Parts: sequence; C-alpha cells; structure tokens
Amino acid sequence: MIKNFVLFILFLFFFQFSNAQESTKIIKFKEFSLNAPQLLLTNKRYFKFEHFMKLAEASFNKKQYEKTIYFLKNAERDGLTSSAFWFYLALSKYAVEDLGGAKKYLKTGYNEAGCWECKVTYKVLFNEDM
Repeated sequence: MIKNFVLFILFLFFFQFSNAQESTKIIKFKEFSLNAPQLLLTNKRYFKFEHFMKLAEASFNKKQYEKTIYFLKNAERDGLTSSAFWFYLALSKYAVEDLGGAKKYLKTGYNEAGCWECKVTYKVLFNEDM
C-alpha cells in the first residue's frame, strides 16, 4: 500500500516536470538582444510540430526569413502553435518588412499563447505598448 502511494507520488512529480512547455534564451535580432521562448515538447503526438519548429529556428538563426515562414506554416498545419511559433513568425514578418503582420503575430502570441517575450519585443520594435 505504501509502495503504491510512493510510486503514485513519484509519477505525479515526474509528470509535472515532463510537461514543461516553454523556457527562454537570448537571441540576436538586428541590433536587439531579445528573450526568445524555446519549444520543449515531450509528447510523441507533437514530433512533427517540434521538427518544423527546430527547422524554423535554425533557418531564422541563418537569417533565412522566407524559409523560416515556410517551416512555421508547416508546423501550424495541424493547428498547433506555441509562444515560440508566434514569436518567430512575427520576427520573420518584421525582417521581410511586413510590419502589419509582425504586429498582428506579436499580439496573437501575447493574447492567445501567453508569450510575454512577444509583448516586450513589440515594445522594443515598435516603440509603443500593445
């Protein structure tokens, strides 16, 4: 009985930490240093999304913004998004001079995905509050 209880507690403990969704890291974008959410998905169901997000991040780091947008659109195909998705999509749109799209996606990231970095980035890029 106690053994089962301990196993149950351990299961809950590990389950809690295995479902972590976001962490942050600093990236360089133009002349800015920005905190970017980093995608950490553990569920097998999301491998395709994670794969395209990693490709998008890699192409973003190489300053291939059109390619980044392509990978992000493929990642979104199953209707999955994350704060990192909206963040990279907005910065890629900003880089290709689609300022309206950048504003829209930063707002969506903040309002729908809880991306705090999107709000901070919006203020940095556009010198205005959301």
